[in-house]
Order: sequence, then C-alpha cells, then structure tokens
Amino acid sequence: MLSASFSLSEAIQQFSLMVDFDIIKKDNSKINIQHVKLDGCEYLSSACKKKFQGGIFETLFKASNLPRACPIQPNKLYEVRNHTISLENIPMAMPALTFQVKINFFRLKQALGDVLIVASARY
Repeated sequence: MLSASFSLSEAIQQFSLMVDFDIIKKDNSKINIQHVKLDGCEYLSSACKKKFQGGIFETLFKASNLPRACPIQPNKLYEVRNHTISLENIPMAMPALTFQVKINFFRLKQALGDVLIVASARY
C-alpha cells in the first residue's frame, strides 16, 4: 500500500535523482544492484515507456495527480493514496524477494527530499 503527498513552494524546472536499488537478504544485509543518477524531468516524461517500470508507473499516474513532466508546479498538493501495485504490473522475471529503493531528489547540489520504499514481491 502506497500513500504519499507533497507540495512545492516554487516551481521546479529541472531536478536530478540518485537511485539506489537494493535486494534485502534473509539476514537483512543488502546487495546493491543499481546506483544511478538520472535527469528527473527526462525520467518523469518517459517513465511509462520503461520496460521494467512502465506498468507500475502507468497505474501510479492513473491513481494520483503526480506530475508526468516538468515543470512541477508550486502550491499544488500532489497525492497518491492507498495505492497497491498488483502483480500484473510487475514483470514475471522478477523473483519473489524483498527490496529497497532509495531515491534522493536534488537540484544542483541542493537536496530537495528523498523517498524510501521497502517492499516485497510475493507470488
């Protein structure tokens, strides 16, 4: 179940993402399988076209008023409430596992915020 909300005090024309994707092992140690810096605006506008995440983002955008492109407008409450990502939207190549995704948002060298998602894929 995913719920989140945020608003901005000023418009964002450009931002970057630092994404870490970790698999959490049974002993709670982590294996990092992705550490990447992305152009946030470019990622937003192409998120639904990505092979792995496309289905997840498509349902997330339908269930919320999250922005799909930059600029991200100020003084607007963006929300997603009680959203469940169903197994139909996850590629079957993904094994049953627990994972963590940490996303840091920043503009130039200024931190804007971060998101931590810990979830399990179970079949």
